[in-house]
Amino acid sequence: MRERRWNWQLCGGRHGGNGAWAQSVAQATARGWRESAAHRWTRRLAGDTVDKVLAASGASPQAVSYARSRATDLATASQHQARFDTYVLER
Repeated sequence: MRERRWNWQLCGGRHGGNGAWAQSVAQATARGWRESAAHRWTRRLAGDTVDKVLAASGASPQAVSYARSRATDLATASQHQARFDTYVLER
């Protein structure tokens, strides 16, 4: 009976989708959406900044594309570093 009660709390009954498991999945999904939105916003901000800075410089389209790519990659990398720094053990 104890196992049945635990399964009910975890899965929410016969049809599933409304217990602790469902709440956990919903929270993980919401966190994923927020992180994805933050990455998109950061990449767009970095790319737009490069476009504004290089617009009047007369740089070639290839140079602008390269600079934009580097800026967005570095912005994303800094987000990942800030997120995972707490998990890295120092020697």
